[in-house]
Amino acid sequence: MLELAHTKVLCSVFGPHQAEGREYMQQGQLECTVRLASFARRGACRTRAGGPSVSAEERALSLDLAAALAPSVQLHLLPKSVVAVHVLVLQDDGGVLSAAVSCASLALADATIGLYGMVAAVGGGMLGEAVALDCDAAELDASVGSLTVACMPALDQLTLLRHEGAVPFERAIEGLQLGLEGCSLLHGQMAAALRKAVEARARQAVAAEARAAQALAHHVAQGGEQPAGEAPIADMEAVADPSDGADRADGADAKVRGKRSRDVMAMKGGEAAR
Repeated sequence: MLELAHTKVLCSVFGPHQAEGREYMQQGQLECTVRLASFARRGACRTRAGGPSVSAEERALSLDLAAALAPSVQLHLLPKSVVAVHVLVLQDDGGVLSAAVSCASLALADATIGLYGMVAAVGGGMLGEAVALDCDAAELDASVGSLTVACMPALDQLTLLRHEGAVPFERAIEGLQLGLEGCSLLHGQMAAALRKAVEARARQAVAAEARAAQALAHHVAQGGEQPAGEAPIADMEAVADPSDGADRADGADAKVRGKRSRDVMAMKGGEAAR
């Protein structure tokens, strides 16, 4: 889930899974869908007559999302596979597309899908003679034009540029440069959030293994049987202390050398007797 001001989006990633009923594809396919919750917009609760139909706005958002993400996914590593990205807009207060792109890219990275780099996206509006980023719905309604920029800052590659409205060329260039700077800042925050999530999962895994080892030791101490396939507790302790293993190895080596010395002396004694 990603929150940009009052805009909230939720993303889920499924796959890669086999593309059934299709011809062989040399590279995978990325399928993106964006849906607006019926309560996403203030004062405009939507009802879908006749079932979950897809609006033209949702189709346009889905196409833009796929266009922004596709250059970042290593689809050549996923032949005859499909990666599905679903975005649900819980609250729309402006900048839905940029929030959806950033959230989906984070979800793909968190799902360990092969990426060239994470995609960060920002949206802005032309408010008079100024260009502002992360405009809310009221500011976008009052603006003369809007701009959405998505890029991979790690590779310095632009993946999506969407512009609406009649804006002078100079203002459009200024908005693009400002959007690229905003993407770079957002990318750093995304990387930090992803790193934090990975470290938290690693700590949870270590804690779970420690609890399992304690439970096993307690079970064996109470007279229970060692589960099949598990190393004996004594062997586990021996492996855990490498110094003991080294001492035992040195002792065994000394015994071998002593035996060889006695054998040599016995052979020399036999020759002298003859």
